[in-house]
Amino acid sequence: MGSGATQWWDGPLIARGFTFAPGAKDAAEGLVRCVLTFSPMRFACLIFALAVTTASTALAQGTPVTATILQSQRTGVTEGVGAAFDRTLRSRLDALHVVDTAGAVALDLEQIQLALGCMGETAECLSAVAAETGVTIVIVPSLAQAGSTTQATVLLFDSRDSTLRRAVREARGDDASSQLLAGAEGLLRELFHLPASTAVVREDHDGMTPPPPADAGLSPVPFVVIGVGAAGLIGGIIASVLSSGDADTYASGTSDTPEHIDAFLSALDRAQSEALAANVLYIAGGLLVAAGVVWELAAGREDGSSPLALAPSVGPGSVGLALSGSFGGAL
Repeated sequence: MGSGATQWWDGPLIARGFTFAPGAKDAAEGLVRCVLTFSPMRFACLIFALAVTTASTALAQGTPVTATILQSQRTGVTEGVGAAFDRTLRSRLDALHVVDTAGAVALDLEQIQLALGCMGETAECLSAVAAETGVTIVIVPSLAQAGSTTQATVLLFDSRDSTLRRAVREARGDDASSQLLAGAEGLLRELFHLPASTAVVREDHDGMTPPPPADAGLSPVPFVVIGVGAAGLIGGIIASVLSSGDADTYASGTSDTPEHIDAFLSALDRAQSEALAANVLYIAGGLLVAAGVVWELAAGREDGSSPLALAPSVGPGSVGLALSGSFGGAL
């Protein structure tokens, strides 16, 4: 490096007492270190550190916890009704997009507890169930029928803080099972502290209002990642312009005095460092944009479709992939 370069600062850069998302602290450290380097690189460093910090925070906030729904415990109801309730509960949970639903468990709570050697709805035993199934949240449904009354109970255990929450619904009459199936989403909304559905629904004779599946729409997180990736690409362009300017300064420099020699050697150092920063920003920005697009493709919509799609594209003398998309609701 030339005489204009500044040594890295080796002391503590980030004060204690702050909480960072995964990866954000490293990005903040990198930002401070960048600011302590020579001036022409500060803006490019700022753009890149901001992009990495925002992306890591968005990823941390956008990643849902995992959950599984055990097979319902059934008393006095048919296997068909119990299986239908389990499927409906799973479908409504997927539609709410509050957790990442793991594969279905073909055992009820008592069967799993028997295998684990624990009994009861205790935090210790349910924590063991969560660990055995590899999830954060365990959802335990049960159905019980006595006479013309059928009761649905859904227990939610969160292993992060060992909390237990329970929601209960009762229905009467010949269509009691249909009423409980229609009210499955309401049970889940109560357990996850979500507002009731505001959609207009029909009113059953017993007062139960079965809401339709929730439409979660598009998640903003992939577009945030794409946006910060674009910011990284802009930072790369800025660094490229700075590098080009310093390269021109070096090319037009003279060596008639020691001061001129130092000046154009320092310009060469800056041009090389800025070119390296531009390459890093281009790569990081491109990866973030690609990650955001892939994320959105993988997320899709509630009905299984995706607003973006990749399809093979074959033409005269060319083979590749075509990206298409559709946004907005029905007209």
